[in-house]
Amino acid sequence: MTTDRRQYMKDYRSKQKDKPVGGQAQRIAVQIEESYLKHKELLEEGLKTTMPGSNAYLKYSQALDDMERKHREELADRGLAPRSLGAAVKSGWHFICYVARGGSVTCTEVPADKLEEALRKRAEEDAVRLPKETTEDTQFVDELNREYGFDEDGNDRSYDGVNREKDDDDDSK
Repeated sequence: MTTDRRQYMKDYRSKQKDKPVGGQAQRIAVQIEESYLKHKELLEEGLKTTMPGSNAYLKYSQALDDMERKHREELADRGLAPRSLGAAVKSGWHFICYVARGGSVTCTEVPADKLEEALRKRAEEDAVRLPKETTEDTQFVDELNREYGFDEDGNDRSYDGVNREKDDDDDSK
């Protein structure tokens, strides 16, 4: 029984040696990046020595493009970068738009971390700028709600979830 355990542990440790751990994974990532940057620099230097439009210039451009694409693929294969950057990143900007009385629209771009502050500031400005609701306005709205069958929250009291024709002659309710 001891030999089986000893052999198991020996096999287990040898498998673990093949896996990059801690600093080893970081070293591999650094080596990949250094190699990429070194070769990119060499290709860019070669590109500068050629005349734009020439066959050599085209070949250098294609080699540079292929190298960049393969670099991104390798990073994604190793789990160092997402395959789809669009799926991995959320937009950090929000747009707040206002419609004026004349119909003109004003949009402002607001970073995500300042959205709450911008909305609060706009609400404060609107509270000062917009006319206040008077008792007369409230009475008028209440009268319209009673006349058309809405409760104080503006919900239709006659609607029970099923679309039915209301019988105006039925006074039994």
